[in-house]
Amino acid sequence: MLLAWRAILCLGLAATALSPTTTPAFLVPVDVRDASHLYGAGHRGVFAAAPIAKGTGVWEWTARVAKVHRGDVRAYFEREYPDRAARAVAVRQSFVAADDLDHLCVNPEDAGRFTNHCERPSCGSDLRAARDLAPGDELTLDYTNYPEPQWYADLCAEHSVLTEPALARACTEAD
Repeated sequence: MLLAWRAILCLGLAATALSPTTTPAFLVPVDVRDASHLYGAGHRGVFAAAPIAKGTGVWEWTARVAKVHRGDVRAYFEREYPDRAARAVAVRQSFVAADDLDHLCVNPEDAGRFTNHCERPSCGSDLRAARDLAPGDELTLDYTNYPEPQWYADLCAEHSVLTEPALARACTEAD
C-alpha cells in the first residue's frame, strides 16, 4: 500500500537532469538520486548525505527559486518550456508560498523541487529537520501545508498534474 500511494506523488513526472551532489539552497549535505523504488520509474528524491540533527535548518530561500506573478505564469511556462511534457513537469515542481498567494514559485535549478510529500515528514514547514536523520534518510515535507488558490489549481489541471494539497489528499485516500 505504501508503494501504491507513493507512486501517485510524482504522477506523470519524468527524470530531470541534475548534479547528484548538494545544491546551494540546501544547508546540509544531500544527494538527489533515483527514488523509482519509492515513487515509480524516473522519479527522484532528496536524501541526507550525512547525519542531520533534529532542529537543523535544511534549506533556505535563494534566487534559484523565481517568483512568477499569476497573470504571467502561462506565458512564462510557454516561453521557458515549449515542450508540453517538460512544461507539465515544471508546473508540478512549482508551488505557491503561504505568504504570497499571487505568485508561483518556480524552481528549475533548485534541488528542492525533488523534495517529496510524506504524511510524517522528516522536515517541518519551518524547513528544519523534524527528527534526527541518518545518511540515506529522505528529506520530505507535508504538502498539506501549501496553499491552493484557484488560479494555481486551474494551471495544474490544464497540465494534468496535482497541486501539493491535492497530491497530499490523494495519498491519504490511497492509504
